[in-house]
Amino acid sequence: MRKILAKLLFCSEYDLNNVLLHLPLGAVIIGLGVGLDVVGLPFVSAGLIVAFTFGFIMYELSERPVLHDKAFPDIQGFLWGLGFAAFIAILALGI
Repeated sequence: MRKILAKLLFCSEYDLNNVLLHLPLGAVIIGLGVGLDVVGLPFVSAGLIVAFTFGFIMYELSERPVLHDKAFPDIQGFLWGLGFAAFIAILALGI
């Protein structure tokens, strides 16, 4: 099962835990953006999504020299979460 999931997410089995760990974070960011958009604050939601995404990527890149591992699996998981949640939001809201 891990091999299949790793192939679907385009990562190695070694990096799968990091990818899966950060996947919900991307989904939460989209959920926050969609929630603010539904309330009537579309510019705030778009700005927060961009700011949180930029902040997360900068955090991961600055953290990795200390931990001596790669930042890519964490960022990849975050972006997969963004993509999955955005796809579901588009289907749910009928955009």
